[in-house]
Amino acid sequence: MILPLALFPLWKNYTKKNKHKKANNIAMLYTNLRIEGNKE
Repeated sequence: MILPLALFPLWKNYTKKNKHKKANNIAMLYTNLRIEGNKE
């Protein structure tokens, strides 16, 4: 599963506006999904 790069700026903006652990967790989750998707 490869997520579209269009989502990248969305979570980047989200993490900028909400500098807390929840936002960072979303960013990490997104990154992990991309890594897993690239493996397949």
